[in-house]
Amino acid sequence: METTDLTNVEVNSILIATWFMHSGFAVNYENHLNESLNLATDFLKNNGIDNENINKVLELITSAWGKDEPKSESEKIMKDVRTWFYASSDFEELLQLLRLELENFNKSVPDIDTWRLDYVEELRVRHRFYSDYAKENWQEQKEDNILSLISRLQKAEKTEKKEVLKARLKDESPQRAIQSLYRIELRNHIKLSDIADTKANILLSVNAIIISLLLANLLPKLDSPSNSYLIYPTVIFVLFSIASMIMSVLATRPKVDNA
Repeated sequence: METTDLTNVEVNSILIATWFMHSGFAVNYENHLNESLNLATDFLKNNGIDNENINKVLELITSAWGKDEPKSESEKIMKDVRTWFYASSDFEELLQLLRLELENFNKSVPDIDTWRLDYVEELRVRHRFYSDYAKENWQEQKEDNILSLISRLQKAEKTEKKEVLKARLKDESPQRAIQSLYRIELRNHIKLSDIADTKANILLSVNAIIISLLLANLLPKLDSPSNSYLIYPTVIFVLFSIASMIMSVLATRPKVDNA
């Protein structure tokens, strides 16, 4: 406001109007404008401000939220102050906070892409800055924010198309399900083969130990007539051990398909 020709009274009116412009939201979210006017009126009357200056402040607050074109430099400034965040470098974050605020007050909030699209239209078509200061210092950042919103919308659209295409291909390609089935079957077959190999190795090792003990300890004793009763048990042990080893090898032998 230093670059304008506003009087001190007008500057003070703008500052006070700015203080109370959003205060009504703390009292009544639905009827915030009237509450802001009431709060400003009470404050100014309690501080001995005359009715003429009070009305100026109230007119500025009303013009900030109205849709009519501003009639004075003060009203231009108020309209720009109300929409300053359109030119904020944290515009996306502020939009998210505003969205969260509306949800907390049980307002109907569209999905995030529709929300962004609405603000693209707001910034490109319906909104404009009025004061010279805002045009010179805020317009460029506002345009950057528009481009950022459009970029996010395009990325979201590409992601959505990819998801739709992936889902369509998955539905239209039963081969993927067949491939998954074969992979599971192969994995189970490998696990079962590994278990069978392990058990066969255990049987081979145990029977090899039994045969070694028989050959080392019992066979030398069979020469004595007094140990003839050991012949049959020894033969049975050896035969069963050899048979067990043969069956273990046969059980783990890979099955080869001629086809």
